[in-house]
Amino acid sequence: MLLIPERRALFLHIPKTGGQTIESLLGYPHRHSHHSKRGLPVDWQQWFRFTFVRHPVDRFVSACNYYVDMAQRHERRYRQIEDPSPMVRLRLWLLDDAPSLGDVVDRLRSNGAYRKISGFAPQMKRLKIIQPQFIGRFERFHDDVNTLLTLLDASQRLQPTLPHLNRSQKHYRIEQLDRHSLNRLARLYQADFRRLGYRPGAIP
Repeated sequence: MLLIPERRALFLHIPKTGGQTIESLLGYPHRHSHHSKRGLPVDWQQWFRFTFVRHPVDRFVSACNYYVDMAQRHERRYRQIEDPSPMVRLRLWLLDDAPSLGDVVDRLRSNGAYRKISGFAPQMKRLKIIQPQFIGRFERFHDDVNTLLTLLDASQRLQPTLPHLNRSQKHYRIEQLDRHSLNRLARLYQADFRRLGYRPGAIP
């Protein structure tokens, strides 16, 4: 979570929902420090809390693409790690084996990694932590970011021509998911679909 003390605000940054763009607009560089719930101010429940969410299937594919990018960028360092984390192992597997999206779903489901690796963890898992008052949608990013900036009384606005930061290469596409894999994703992210109002078949 990102603390914004001057505005008494908390940003719950859910990976692959446009968070880097939002943080950049608010003046925070990519490599800044985030806080766990234990590091929040004692009166954090009186602060303005906001986040952005995304269709679970679209976010899943985006995370796969991002992790391939990261594996390519940091391959040498990753291969020197003696005991890599589950995230690093997954990234190298994506790079080395180029599995299908269905294979990725199977792996995440079989070992429960979808709950532990940040880019795949259900969004509701994080939302329950701070219960944000403002929830923006990746699917209407431009309008919701500008609404948020107005609520924060920030002077800047997101321009329609501004490129989305942290955009990944298209190693995978949603069209590569068969119906069986889509059904499995619907079960994995059933809480996200139910509570956030997305429908499994209505993919952006």
